[in-house]
Amino acid sequence: NPSSGQVVLRSQRFSGAEVQLLLISTLGRVHQVNLQRQSATLLLFDMSDLAAGTYSGILTINGEQSALKLLRD
Repeated sequence: NPSSGQVVLRSQRFSGAEVQLLLISTLGRVHQVNLQRQSATLLLFDMSDLAAGTYSGILTINGEQSALKLLRD
């Protein structure tokens, strides 16, 4: 973090799980993220189409939500 393109998420919690990610810009715009599973514990997504700025994220793993922050260069 920060990123201008590909972002890698790695967690043992991803193994066998349904994972979703929403990004929310500081202006309140919501972006559904297309996660690409690279392995049981590794997910990738691309931020290159998003405007520069700070994004809040809601990561949902099997219905359980976590918050994160990402910075797009």
